Amino acid sequence: MIKNKIFIVIIIIVVIILLCATLPWLVLWCGLYLSPNPSEPIIKYEEFPFELVYELNGDKKYISDVLVCEYEGIGISENVGKHRKWSSRFLSGNEYIELLNINDKMIVYYNPGDPRYYMGDYNGEFVSDFPNCRYVKYNDKGNLVEDGIINADEIYLKYSIKLLSWNIGSPVKNSFTNK
Repeated sequence: MIKNKIFIVIIIIVVIILLCATLPWLVLWCGLYLSPNPSEPIIKYEEFPFELVYELNGDKKYISDVLVCEYEGIGISENVGKHRKWSSRFLSGNEYIELLNINDKMIVYYNPGDPRYYMGDYNGEFVSDFPNCRYVKYNDKGNLVEDGIINADEIYLKYSIKLLSWNIGSPVKNSFTNK
């Protein structure tokens, strides 16, 4: 009989702890889920041709491709609530605008920026990385371990890379409407 009471008390304590740990997240999720959806964009797909000119060890290099930006629907995040989700990719199929690949362990690349900016869904002032670069580092198993930005002076000193120009199509003037 005492064992049953101890067992019931333990179950009640565990349930209370679980409720205290999950209830705030459950309330937040319910509030986000029930909030109204943001309006949908009129323009949902666009292609932005670009050209990047840079120097690598004194040799001028040119990269031309097309940045494809596409509407992916509505996302929910505890940080920003419900929001329009955008994706971007390169028409060439490349993962990066790659400037230098060091044994597949580190890739130095140029980041074109947020697809929201190009699709007219950007409320703030857009700040380009140019003339800075970004990099990713991978471990021996191929897992991403670091992603960051390298300023122009450092990238020149370490890898003799200098970005010369970045030209890309203008962002669209988008409108948003509720269905």
